[in-house]
Amino acid sequence: MDKPIHEVLKETRLKKGIDLEKISEDTFIPVRFLRDMEEGNWNDFPSFVHRMGFLKKYLEYLNIPREIIDNCPEFKPVEKKIDEEKQSVSTDKIKLPRYLFKGFIVILILLLAIFFWTSKQKSNVKIGEQQDNIPAASKNFSHDIVLKATEDVWIRVFSDGTKKVEKTLKKNDTIKISGHKINIRVGNAGALFIEKDGETKGPFGKKGQVVEIKIEDGLFLP
Repeated sequence: MDKPIHEVLKETRLKKGIDLEKISEDTFIPVRFLRDMEEGNWNDFPSFVHRMGFLKKYLEYLNIPREIIDNCPEFKPVEKKIDEEKQSVSTDKIKLPRYLFKGFIVILILLLAIFFWTSKQKSNVKIGEQQDNIPAASKNFSHDIVLKATEDVWIRVFSDGTKKVEKTLKKNDTIKISGHKINIRVGNAGALFIEKDGETKGPFGKKGQVVEIKIEDGLFLP
């Protein structure tokens, strides 16, 4: 391939006379990620899966063969990782006695931790009983929030450690999320608002900005 893949994307789009907003509407890819692909900012994507998924969809939209990816080393993380591991093994000499000593230290620390843990069991009984007397409703208290989009917004939401949704909200779309601890990653912070207990907060940044929003026990964390 004579040119980097990001240059091929941009040149092809300009030749077709299509703007990024139109492509975003047709493919549901946020404009920010389309721009990142055309500028070669591959490390700005949330994950390798997002990078590959958006790139394949963009190539298909522009009628560019997917085989162009085969000549791009940045899209072969598995092979790269294997090569790095081989290089690491070839340059590092494993010294068995050293690792045995480290293993002994780890075991000693574990034994000491178990000893101190068992010695405190009696003093922790009353505390445990008090916690058991807490009503189940207060232990598992869940809060409801509503995400609102004023324009296209990519979101990924985890509630209490479980992934609930990952999608692009269209303009005026809303989605309800419940949970004790809620983590939200948004790809267009300037267009997302959150309604909680009848109050609306937002925006949480500039348009096109990627931010993390954390809510615990109904409170927005910094």
